Amino acid sequence: FKWGKSIYTHQGEVWMWEILRRSQMAGNEAEKFKGIVRFSELAEGMLYAPIHPTHHVLPLIVRHFQKRLSCEEWAVHDVGRHVAAYYDGKRVTIVRVESLKTDIAYSQDEEGFRQLWRDYYRHMAIRERNNPTAQRSFLPKKYWAYLTEMSGKT
Repeated sequence: FKWGKSIYTHQGEVWMWEILRRSQMAGNEAEKFKGIVRFSELAEGMLYAPIHPTHHVLPLIVRHFQKRLSCEEWAVHDVGRHVAAYYDGKRVTIVRVESLKTDIAYSQDEEGFRQLWRDYYRHMAIRERNNPTAQRSFLPKKYWAYLTEMSGKT
């Protein structure tokens, strides 16, 4: 911080390459999560999405959802870091989550929508062209746990 923009004159340094590499990795993962976060409607009407990223991308992705879901109340929960971003319709607050409720109550329609999405995904797939290796190259298996369409797959 003390060097400001002149820090870029140090790009030949090993430590600078490490900073740039880690920054790029976090940025790439943040872009992935903007597209793969799956929200579910809770019984009280709020949208909830658990995620488990490798990097601390929550602060990098909340602005995206604030713009896209500006009329909704939602929370994105980083279960690995025990933090969540909560949006009340006006502002985003990042809070520490001390304990995780395992019996989450979803809305009446939510399970129906989840089943519709799984059915759509299954019917759109061409069984003869199933290629899990290609799927993993586009979206690594570590991200599958919170994807509705991948539930039940190994």
